[in-house]
Amino acid sequence: MKKDKSDIYIIDAIDMELANSALNPHYIPNEELISEKYIELISRAKRHEILESFLLNLRKKTKLYDKEISLQMGLCSMLSRKQLKELYLINEQFEKNGIEYVLFKGFTSVYWKSCYVEEKACTDFDILVNPGQVDEIYKIVKDMGYEMLGDREGNQCMKALAWHGSAWNKKNFSIEIHHRYHNYGDNYQVNALPILERSMKGKVNDISFHVPSLEDHLLLLCIHMYHHEYRGMKFKLKYHKEIDNTIVNNNIDWDIFLEHVRECSANFAVMYSLYYCNEIYEQICGKRLLDKDILNKLEPKEFNIKKNQLSHRHFLDDRSFGDWDLYLIFWEKRFGEEWKGGYAQRLFSDEQYVAFRFYCLCFYYSVQNRWKDVCNEFGIEYEEKLFF
Repeated sequence: MKKDKSDIYIIDAIDMELANSALNPHYIPNEELISEKYIELISRAKRHEILESFLLNLRKKTKLYDKEISLQMGLCSMLSRKQLKELYLINEQFEKNGIEYVLFKGFTSVYWKSCYVEEKACTDFDILVNPGQVDEIYKIVKDMGYEMLGDREGNQCMKALAWHGSAWNKKNFSIEIHHRYHNYGDNYQVNALPILERSMKGKVNDISFHVPSLEDHLLLLCIHMYHHEYRGMKFKLKYHKEIDNTIVNNNIDWDIFLEHVRECSANFAVMYSLYYCNEIYEQICGKRLLDKDILNKLEPKEFNIKKNQLSHRHFLDDRSFGDWDLYLIFWEKRFGEEWKGGYAQRLFSDEQYVAFRFYCLCFYYSVQNRWKDVCNEFGIEYEEKLFF
């Protein structure tokens, strides 16, 4: 069967420009390409959630669109200051009431030099808390003017199944209160209490708040990337960029990091994220992100078997098995047996493309059945649906 090439997302110069801008600090922007394809670059940068990073890199290294970029960065600075002001109020109320918490991702990524402060304009607050204080925290954020999205019954369902209950909103601000960082039935367990015990005070632009240790910050970033990429099929340069910068810009104690990974049995999830960050980083920057010994120490026994599920992502040669095999069957029937996808091809596909092309079958088949079981266990009404 002849391939319909117009229907396959191919890596192009725009993709590579964005990847270099996000992952290679020494990259000099391609001014000719940017002048010709500026609108498309901006559009894809938004999908990868690296727009501010891309614009900051342009402003530092070229004079292209200087006035326009300065205005955009001024707006981002203003919005991030508003976010920080709200974070100050949250921290004040939590400390006043003796709440144990850490902010992770968000401005914690700024604190640990994973990204710029301008990149955190209008992002939500991800807060990991002591599970025994959740109801008290709900009352605090409600008194601060936040409203729960959804109802109490739905929130209880979320808390039973997922790593946080319903989100809380107030105007442009949103809070996700995480009582753990794993879903029901995951083969790893990232509990809040050990991370809270190892937490510390951080400060961004004179605003203080509680942050996880450096090693826990990297652990949580890896789990986040694994959850959204491997299971949720949201391939975004943002995930790679923040992990890369955390490693490059800090002195991580890898022995401590490995202890924390083993503590929550998250070897495969973390190995997945670091393995592919390493591959992409080498492809873009021409050198490895991590020492091979680090990955060897981290690699779980089953990784070489499980990674075959990802073989169509171009870096691996073996055929795919398990959940991912359904994708290969679908595409081989359509384009012939010689068709092979690529990790980078999927990485640079936008979220909507991936969701509607592949219907998130991996998420569905690997998660849906066990969620049905837990709904029965907790007496929650179950609805059959795909996770787009």
